[in-house]
Amino acid sequence: SLSSTTKPVDEDKLDHSNTDNKLNHDDELRILLDLLCNDIQAFSGDKNAYQ
Repeated sequence: SLSSTTKPVDEDKLDHSNTDNKLNHDDELRILLDLLCNDIQAFSGDKNAYQ
């Protein structure tokens, strides 16, 4: 019962205080995904070079 009462409160705090931060976080995630894709492409290229 404690967790059911505290979790929504924490989520509400995050939602109200970090609305701007959420947008920035989404941009950061997109950048990280782009970097990951580039790393995967580079890694597969290296594997092909070794083979």
